[in-house]
Amino acid sequence: MRVELRLRLLSDDGEKFFGEGPYRLLRGVERLGSLRAAANELGMAYSKASRIVGRAERELGFALTQKRIGGPDGGGSRLTPAAQALLARYEALRADCEAAMRASFARNLGSLPRAASEAFPGSTKADSKPDAPALGCAVLAAGRGERFGGGKLLAELGSRCVLARTLDALPRERFARIVAVTSDPAVSDLCRAAGIPVRAYPGGPLSDSIREALSAMDGTDGCMFVNGDQPLLRPASLRRLADAFAEAPRCAHRLAFRGTAASPVIVPAAAYPALQSLTGESGGMSVLRAGNWEIRTVEAEAPAELWDVDDKPALQRAEEYLRSATE
Repeated sequence: MRVELRLRLLSDDGEKFFGEGPYRLLRGVERLGSLRAAANELGMAYSKASRIVGRAERELGFALTQKRIGGPDGGGSRLTPAAQALLARYEALRADCEAAMRASFARNLGSLPRAASEAFPGSTKADSKPDAPALGCAVLAAGRGERFGGGKLLAELGSRCVLARTLDALPRERFARIVAVTSDPAVSDLCRAAGIPVRAYPGGPLSDSIREALSAMDGTDGCMFVNGDQPLLRPASLRRLADAFAEAPRCAHRLAFRGTAASPVIVPAAAYPALQSLTGESGGMSVLRAGNWEIRTVEAEAPAELWDVDDKPALQRAEEYLRSATE
């Protein structure tokens, strides 16, 4: 059993004008530099996206987007400073509400019997619909970026930095818990500003980062490991990855494109102990292969989602991709 929060902003007459949908739409504009591209990513008609933004602007009393005419990026849209402030305050509100909700849930419903036979004598598990698995998300943001020359997660990519774009792609409503692991104070500040809890550690190999992430995953049925330097991930692809895990929670699941698999990867909770035994720079795939875990793949919407920004040429390639996507 779990509890979910559906946060909505309503007008004085009780009509919804802002929530997770408009939030994701605006973050898409920020990341892609185009309202049309952001609408396409969400599977939404451009006309509907325009209506959503227009309605929010009328209720709030200020503009959320402004057009960019010409220039090297070929035009498009960008968020106004007022919109940036709105999104930051909305994230803070959501984080506060979620914290209060979890605390209240634990106080009031946390002690209910878990099994149907305990709650209703004579009943069986088959009498009730099984709970969806609780999925956690660990953002690995502790890499030293030696090939890049340091600071790759904070490198500018269009109007946002690399890590901010990765965080924007997370479909937060699909996760029971999200945590970022880093040893960089500036990266920690960025994550907290985005409403992502941080597990700070003094630094070390990849295996230490994985163990630190798992220390925050008690009670989850699986964990999606996301590299912080994959800025072209799309929320729709990550939702499909989460859906695949919900259908087969005993399997591992990886994002792939036309036969090439990469990160992110979802690891079932039964594999946590093996992951915690990793040493050095060994990653989770070595554990899954050694344990003969079934690994299923989920097709990404675009090959660029699998790209990471390990060096300056990779960053340049990502910049060129973003420009072509908004032309």
